[in-house]
Amino acid sequence: MSHRCAAYFDKSTKECKQSIEEHILKGVHFLEEMYLNRKFHQYLLRLSSLLDVPLNNKEVYNAMYASYIFHDIGKIDCSYQKSRTHFSGHEIFSAIWVYKHYSKLGLKVLVYPVIYAILLHHHNIVKKMHSKKEIHLCQKCLNYLVNLYSEKTSVNIIDYEHEIAGSLEEILKELSKSDKELKFVRLGYSLLQLVHGCDNYSASFRGGQQTILSKEIIKVYESVKKLRLNFLPLSSF
Repeated sequence: MSHRCAAYFDKSTKECKQSIEEHILKGVHFLEEMYLNRKFHQYLLRLSSLLDVPLNNKEVYNAMYASYIFHDIGKIDCSYQKSRTHFSGHEIFSAIWVYKHYSKLGLKVLVYPVIYAILLHHHNIVKKMHSKKEIHLCQKCLNYLVNLYSEKTSVNIIDYEHEIAGSLEEILKELSKSDKELKFVRLGYSLLQLVHGCDNYSASFRGGQQTILSKEIIKVYESVKKLRLNFLPLSSF
């Protein structure tokens, strides 16, 4: 991609330090190495069975990829990219887009855990009921993310919107009605761990000072990689 929407930028120069493409690709690599290869999807299936939420492998794979690939989709809103002053509230816009397209993404009931994970990946679900009602996503970057998701999940998404309107309040009302026993909250927390791991691993490559979480994620990744190479066959870990 010659076009670059920033996932991270230098606040003083507004220079792009890591593009959306770079950020998501690094995180997807981590997702596959540290979660799929270590059978995290089987853990989610066991948890869903305990919670009496019947799922299959395909639905769980879709949810894992959707949680990460689309967690920062709000950052490619054109006004964010033009101003490059902040990305405040981007997780809300990401959740709105996923909620509007969950059927086409093949998420079914797992849309609720996916939305919880996206909303909470910056820790506070109601820190701001953002006043902005419309978002205009960069078409090129949106196409890239949707195509990547299709490549990883074999879900063919033909028609999707880059200009959408919605509000966090609407989503929270639907979540509260559909999850009175908090089953989807528990599944969402597990997906949130995945998003945090992938997000912080990828952020460690953006340059500048690493966060504490990024440093810890890299340590864990390198330790697991060393174990895998020196002690265990790949298929057993």
